[in-house]
Amino acid sequence: MAQPSVGTPIQLYSSATPGNVPVAANLAQGELAINVADGKLYYKTSGGAVNTIANASVATGNLPGGSAGTVVYQSATGVTAYLALGAANTVLTSNGTGPAYVSQSSLSVGTAAVATTATTATTASTVTFNTAYSAPTPVSGQNGYVLSYTGSGFAWVSAPAATTASNISGGAQYQIPFQSAVSTTTFSSNLTFNSGTNTFTATNISGTAITGTTVTASTSVTGATITANGSITTASNLGAFNYGTLSYTDTNIFASHQTSVNSYAQKIMQNTNSGSSASVDFIVSNDQGTASTYYGDFGMNSSTYSGVGSFQQPNVVYLYSISSDLVVGTQGANYLRLVTNNNSADTITLSPTNAVAFNGNYGTNGYLLSSGGTTGAPTWVSPTTIGTSQGKLYFYGQF
Repeated sequence: MAQPSVGTPIQLYSSATPGNVPVAANLAQGELAINVADGKLYYKTSGGAVNTIANASVATGNLPGGSAGTVVYQSATGVTAYLALGAANTVLTSNGTGPAYVSQSSLSVGTAAVATTATTATTASTVTFNTAYSAPTPVSGQNGYVLSYTGSGFAWVSAPAATTASNISGGAQYQIPFQSAVSTTTFSSNLTFNSGTNTFTATNISGTAITGTTVTASTSVTGATITANGSITTASNLGAFNYGTLSYTDTNIFASHQTSVNSYAQKIMQNTNSGSSASVDFIVSNDQGTASTYYGDFGMNSSTYSGVGSFQQPNVVYLYSISSDLVVGTQGANYLRLVTNNNSADTITLSPTNAVAFNGNYGTNGYLLSSGGTTGAPTWVSPTTIGTSQGKLYFYGQF
């Protein structure tokens, strides 16, 4: 609307800077001031303070006035009042006309259905029950008695004596009870147990023997000696010690080892001592066997082994017999092959018909074997070949 050509416009004391609030010295009593940026209208009270009379930025639902912790209530119809925050440990109650804060100690407990004489929740020294549930008065000689409910009232009875039991209820056969928590008994699901992981370990099993039909170790069994003193089992594919299950059956087995891997399977014996007499040996012996006679030995010497002869050289792997012959061969129509240096051809081959090949070459019928010295395998040559040796001429053949 256009400003009238006559008259003087009325303009309040104002500021366009957000956050500016007039001070008491800026206003006279009853004078108004406005912050047009904040949308707040201020006035000066009769006491000289500057208060907000209107605030356009206050969101709907917030009431002006009051302070932190105050309680808003209606003191009369259409009249809103503020109750200041009460002192610590006081309780908000109604005094009949409005809310009020009172101390906890001034509160009393009303009459309950069965309690008749309790006065306060914190100071009552005795509690009297109603007739049906009142506690009987203790009499002489009832020291150590306990209060028991009989079904219709209470009575003092002697404390039950401690009981003993030869069996613990719960659990299944072979399970071991242990305390999984205070006053809580649980049964282990297997025979391997320790307090931390519920499994047995070598550190908490002690004894001179473990007897049973089967001992199963899920991780390891550690100790000096495990001895099976029973006879060979009647099962054809089981012995006193078994790892895995054989794919065939046989008799008189006292130990068996079986696995199935798409790689080499190993059973390792190692002597880590590097002394000049150290070796590792696999020994077989018969009914005449002693520590020094009638045995077969497959072994390996240490890296510093010392002695005379090939069997005494360091790092060698050996096979020999004591007090009896050593037989190496095959049974049935099979070849015996000797290979050195991982050659693709046999160094020496013995066929099932007793033919001999060197470096895979059997030669030709009637040929003679000619040595290759220390640099190569012997070769087969024709008997008609003429050779010389030390200036002499030799003819091979029949006369």
